Amino acid sequence: MERMIYISLWISCATCVMFSVIAEPVALVQDGAAEYVLVLPDEAVALHYPQEETLQYAADFLNEYINKVTGAELSVIREKDATSNARRLFLGPTKFAESHIGDLSVLKREALVLKTVGNDLIVCGRITDGVDEGTLYGVYEFCEQVLGVHWYFADDRLSWQTGAGLYVPKSETVQIPELDFRDHPAFRQHEGLINHWGIPDQLARRWHSVIRFGSVRDDKTPNHTQSTWYDVYHETHPEYFAKNGIGVPKLNKSNKNLNYICFSSDAVLQQMLKNIEAWDCGELAE
Repeated sequence: MERMIYISLWISCATCVMFSVIAEPVALVQDGAAEYVLVLPDEAVALHYPQEETLQYAADFLNEYINKVTGAELSVIREKDATSNARRLFLGPTKFAESHIGDLSVLKREALVLKTVGNDLIVCGRITDGVDEGTLYGVYEFCEQVLGVHWYFADDRLSWQTGAGLYVPKSETVQIPELDFRDHPAFRQHEGLINHWGIPDQLARRWHSVIRFGSVRDDKTPNHTQSTWYDVYHETHPEYFAKNGIGVPKLNKSNKNLNYICFSSDAVLQQMLKNIEAWDCGELAE
């Protein structure tokens, strides 16, 4: 991605002429030597995930992959000590980030931001009640967009016998392009088996960069059945349910858990999408 500076000249109400000046990307690491320092807020900031970790975890994770790619690591300093550095990577809710992004608590839940400001770079995310929900996702995105790292599944022999679920390119020089990128999860709860039912924490952490699971719902409800559909729909929409050989819905009144949905029905799909949207907004589905 090229760094662009746009100058717009309005010739009339209907005509706009745009000129562009191309600037060179800035080296994060040049010939194996770090060109940036990694700047953390002056006070420790807790992460939403992993629990009991702070932004230092995100800094260590980023440095680990910078090292895997280039062999270099960035020095980690606090914001109060970063005034004399020419190139800075600000991580988390620093004052510098807030001065250029604004109030991080009004971002979408678990949102991430990657933004260049001159030769500086901001990687930050949503803050809720002092807890950082989005910066670690921003680190993952930076690793993919800038470092060229890709996770396909957890790089662990418990997941794959060769442990080869990770792609890491090798380069002694990495350039930072112009960045102005924001993203957030489509659903407030996006998790499942990988962080439930006794999966070891260290393995779950290795999966986190792959599937970016998380949740900001107070009521976590992972499940794979539709046992309530009988009560809600058996009278108004019996066509939602599996049918016998002559096309009549098979309804089990004595054991509601044995009522099966007709998953080949487009009407069922549309109802599910409506339910998911309503549930994610905290509303009751029709």
